[in-house]
Amino acid sequence: MVNFSERINSGLGQLDERDILSHYDAIMNVMIDLGMYRGHSKKPAGEIIKTMENVRVMPTKRGFWKRYVDIGAKVASGQHLASVLNVRGDEVERLVAPFTGIVLYLRGFGLVDPMSHKLGHRYGINVGRYP
Repeated sequence: MVNFSERINSGLGQLDERDILSHYDAIMNVMIDLGMYRGHSKKPAGEIIKTMENVRVMPTKRGFWKRYVDIGAKVASGQHLASVLNVRGDEVERLVAPFTGIVLYLRGFGLVDPMSHKLGHRYGINVGRYP
């Protein structure tokens, strides 16, 4: 099983070697299955979780990001996932799970500025519906 908490601090938009190799293996499996490449498919090392729906929970306030869950965490509907804090450390926004699911993506740390359109896709938490 992948230890998701080790991967959180790897940086936004950056992949570590395990991520790159997982993507490589997945692409090779597809090519082998389609007969485009010879070889044997590799089975994934960890559990495969399928979600039929996912939602990005986005902050609307500017401030400091504080998370309360990790990637891979199973969460309940309405559970507190993260907060946006002002310079005094007061919570100005609370982000909660829209349904029972699993955290697929999560901003790890830093400042939040939803008004910055250039980096807007990097904000928030993606939750996949999971029984």
